Amino acid sequence: MIGEMKDRILAVQLLKIPNGRGGWTKEEITIGTFWAKVEELNARNIIQYRQADLNTNTKIVMRANDQITKECVFYTKGYKYNLEEVIEANGFMTIMAVGEKINE
Repeated sequence: MIGEMKDRILAVQLLKIPNGRGGWTKEEITIGTFWAKVEELNARNIIQYRQADLNTNTKIVMRANDQITKECVFYTKGYKYNLEEVIEANGFMTIMAVGEKINE
């Protein structure tokens, strides 16, 4: 598994900060960069997740880290990944995410 983690990802946590007018702004706090395996799901898997009310189109596997939660966002190779589900087992995390291309 370790040798398959060839994608370098930047993990940030989204914090809601009051804007002083009754609303919120989101601020990104960098957690760190990590090695991971980013795998785009095939059409069959995407349909299965949509039936479960998840918009997941990407599976990310990385070493377990207590700081990674559903409130985090990953960036890698021009994509932004919003986390939908985080599953931890045997020292690794399987993360189901929604990836979208970033306009640079």
